[in-house]
Amino acid sequence: MKLSTYKIVIIYFLVAGLWIALSDEFLHWFISDSDLLTKAQSVKGFAFVLVTGLLLYFLVSRYVYALKKSYQQEQKEREEREAIWRCSSDGILGLSVNGTIFSANEQAKNWLDISLPTEKKFWDVFEHPYCEQIKNGIKELTSIDRPDYVFSIYGKVKKGNFDYWFEIRLNKSTYNSHDFIVGVLHNITEKIQHEEEVELLKTGFEQMDVGIALARRKGKVIFVNEKLQKLLNKQKENLLTYKDCLCVPCEKSDSCFHNLEETLEKGKVWHKICEIKSEDHSSIYHSLDVCPVSYKDEHFVIVIMKDITQQILSEKRLSQQYRMESLGYLASGIAHDFNNILGAILGHVDLILGEYHDHRNLVEEMDIIRRAVLRGRDMTSQVVSVSRENGGEQIPIDINNVINEVLTLIKPKISTRIKLDLDIDKELPKVLASPGKINQILLNLCLNACQTMVQGGTLVIKVEVINADETLLARHPELVPGKYIRMIVSDSGAGIDPEIMEHIFEPFFTTRRGKGGSGIGLYVVRSLVNSLGGGISVYSDLGKGTRFCVYLPVYSGDSEAKPLHIPHEEDIPRGKEKILIVDDEPMLAGIIGRLLIKLGYQVRIVNNPRVAKELIEQGLVSDYDLAIIDNIMPEITGEDIILYLQEKGFKIPIVLTSGMVNDEIVEKGNKLKVSAILEKPCTFSSLGKLVRKVLDENFMKEDK
Repeated sequence: MKLSTYKIVIIYFLVAGLWIALSDEFLHWFISDSDLLTKAQSVKGFAFVLVTGLLLYFLVSRYVYALKKSYQQEQKEREEREAIWRCSSDGILGLSVNGTIFSANEQAKNWLDISLPTEKKFWDVFEHPYCEQIKNGIKELTSIDRPDYVFSIYGKVKKGNFDYWFEIRLNKSTYNSHDFIVGVLHNITEKIQHEEEVELLKTGFEQMDVGIALARRKGKVIFVNEKLQKLLNKQKENLLTYKDCLCVPCEKSDSCFHNLEETLEKGKVWHKICEIKSEDHSSIYHSLDVCPVSYKDEHFVIVIMKDITQQILSEKRLSQQYRMESLGYLASGIAHDFNNILGAILGHVDLILGEYHDHRNLVEEMDIIRRAVLRGRDMTSQVVSVSRENGGEQIPIDINNVINEVLTLIKPKISTRIKLDLDIDKELPKVLASPGKINQILLNLCLNACQTMVQGGTLVIKVEVINADETLLARHPELVPGKYIRMIVSDSGAGIDPEIMEHIFEPFFTTRRGKGGSGIGLYVVRSLVNSLGGGISVYSDLGKGTRFCVYLPVYSGDSEAKPLHIPHEEDIPRGKEKILIVDDEPMLAGIIGRLLIKLGYQVRIVNNPRVAKELIEQGLVSDYDLAIIDNIMPEITGEDIILYLQEKGFKIPIVLTSGMVNDEIVEKGNKLKVSAILEKPCTFSSLGKLVRKVLDENFMKEDK
């Protein structure tokens, strides 16, 4: 507009100048009359004034219109800016170059909790350390002469208990030669909170004791925590798909994954417990869960893996404990009946030894039977004690005698195709053990060795004294420094598969199931060895043989071992008192009665507990000086008989007999206030001494 106005003015001045300079000349050429010329000059002047006025009017009108239009445009732009200023979702501020806030929209006022006018500096409304960073940013912005330079930073404002986060953009501007700063605040609180929540979830997943992975169903792995990488022993770079995050070995993947995709398609969680063999052939158990997740029309899976090895082992131990408890009850019942049989055998052996003590050959044969019966009694006791974690009395044992006894027992059972190779030190120190434990340990190991050599081979038994060195103590943490007797039992059989080596000492584990194997033998052996403060190890070469090494601590006390000996009848105390025997086993009751009669006692045997109850009812038991009552009888137990005796007021001494004496029987005896407990089978000597002791103690009580 200014350019066209200038053109009009210039043209006007040119035309006016030419008009003024030449118009009179033109008039003189055309008009010669002076009066007419004067009139023409008057008209010329009026026309010049009129044209000049019109032109001035046009120019002024044009200028006024332009000013009005410019003002309207500026007003419109101002209104638009104010609308944007008011309606913007961001906070907008005007700052002086020293940081003072001189203008702000409502959003900024609300967020920053300010009111205008204010002397507050922009950076003062933000938390530390952002206030210093913003202050330095404004100084930097004002010192740079670049209108396109934008300073960006994050800031945090605290209002009450809440934190608000902003993305701040500052730009220097100029208006009417005055510099100022425009600030724009973008609220990113939700974004920061979301990022913090994501980081919190990520941190939580990292700190969880389970392995977690997030992956696309048909794509790459998105997230894997450290625990899962540790469980899989793989780095994230090697986990390409979610199936790589599962612990199932490749050779088993087809069988394990056959229903995985089908389960996920149904929107269900796929679960599996996976067993993996470690480098040392031990079992590691992992619980696997694959959970389907849908998000924005995409399909993902979450893999959750947990090491449940200890849980599985605890469950197995608990199951074994229940089985051992059941075995304990079963063993107690069997031991009771078996000991009754042994009692009858032992009683008859003692009778024969008493009658034919001058027949040397017969005595030697009977002695072998007697020792075997006593060992059988000890073994049944050990089986029950192991199943119930109950020990026995420990005494110094001459291990040479035990080895000789075991050899006497196993030689008839060894196949002629098995060669027996012995390497036993002649002067072995004693060990502290309960009778029968070492016998049972050695016997079990020898019989197991023989059973592995079906086609023949060599059974080696080596016994020696060693000092526990650092290597042995490192291999057996349960041992302490000192001297040990090492018993080595080795065979040249098939050997043991490394995969089952760790299970051979577990109860009920056997490779001979259906062929007579119970899975109890080696468990009992290890339990007995541990109860003696020793250790056991096994070494095997598949196809070449197995070697068991048992370490038993040497006894350093002064007590002498108690050798087995044949009792002489004259050494057993005698008597003439009347004794009542109540036992439902006629054979065992009969042999006890015969032994007592041989010692001079008057004996009545009652095999039916109902008859015994009738005798009590009739008061006939008052004629007896002692009652020997069996603990377990059908329908009416020994406890019932004793309580009935006490109820009727009879105070005769009572000996409670049992095929298996344990803490439960002892507690029952104390509760019933019996005089003594007799374990079956019993020897002639122990029976006679116990009966005499009870009678004498009762006699002394009556005298008092």
